[in-house]
Amino acid sequence: MMFHKPVLLPQNWLQLVEEYDVTQIANWTSQSIAKNVKQFILDKKESIIGARFVQVFLDSVVKGKFDVFSDFIDIPKFIIDEAFSEIKGEVGLRFCEKFDSLINEILAFQEVLKKEGFKPIQKSRANGKSDFFIKKYCLEYEAEVKFKMADQSFHDSVTHLIMGHSMFLNAHCLVGKKVKVNIKLPANQINDSNKKRVYSKVEQWCKSQLCNFSDADLDITIENDTEGSLNIDCVDSVRMGTVPEICDAHIILKTHMEKIQFQFKKRNPKRSIGIIIWATPWNYDSEKIKTIEQNIKDGIQCGLDSMGYVCDKLYIYPTKLKKPILFKQKNIIKD
Repeated sequence: MMFHKPVLLPQNWLQLVEEYDVTQIANWTSQSIAKNVKQFILDKKESIIGARFVQVFLDSVVKGKFDVFSDFIDIPKFIIDEAFSEIKGEVGLRFCEKFDSLINEILAFQEVLKKEGFKPIQKSRANGKSDFFIKKYCLEYEAEVKFKMADQSFHDSVTHLIMGHSMFLNAHCLVGKKVKVNIKLPANQINDSNKKRVYSKVEQWCKSQLCNFSDADLDITIENDTEGSLNIDCVDSVRMGTVPEICDAHIILKTHMEKIQFQFKKRNPKRSIGIIIWATPWNYDSEKIKTIEQNIKDGIQCGLDSMGYVCDKLYIYPTKLKKPILFKQKNIIKD
């Protein structure tokens, strides 16, 4: 459930974005990210309003604030530029998923660097090369980064879409309401095509209907609620439980672990680090956080034991846990 107080975008919101001076942002890392986000908005306009970090940027623009993206620190500009260069002509759900994955990759990479005392090295990312090169003292490591968005996290995308459209005048009437969304897709039908269809229906609902809606894919109902806030309760039939089972982590991330294993086996670097960013679907709370973390640790370690050598250090970064979990492996003797 999400309580949200949306800012209302004025009619000249794109002009305000154009005039927003990112150089007034004190943190140069945040400034670099804001520059990219600003250009995305000017190019793609309202088609990307469902991206949460786009909404954060627009909120700062309307309020005239320059403390946006302050969580990002000391990430070299070349890493940010390389990450955002992966976004091309995507719009809608595809843009939002890709954009959020890149933001989470940058955050996770930042956490690993800060936690372990690594420093990035600027090298060309030619075909077949590692994603990043980092060093600690005089030792150089190759880093491979993978992102996994859980299909069960689709409800987050729908929630953020409604939050984004509530910034426009036609949908700002949702403030003070509770919007309940039930996504009916069966577990075996969670795929890109079906998600895009449902996302499009919610988008059209935000633009025009704003009343109770029901069809084979979803139910949307509106109720009166807290004044001044928009309360969004989005659920689906395949959302995983609050606490993951031990076996879940390895089953879900096995393919990404195998890709890291394959890449490092092919390149045979002296020192290797794998990072898997996992957009997790669970709701974490203080009572269950230790159980969740331990189940992930046990599940991944079991997988590594069965797979053999993957890399020297493997970091799993569940996005809602907001901390990297480290797994160390003893390297095998290489031919």
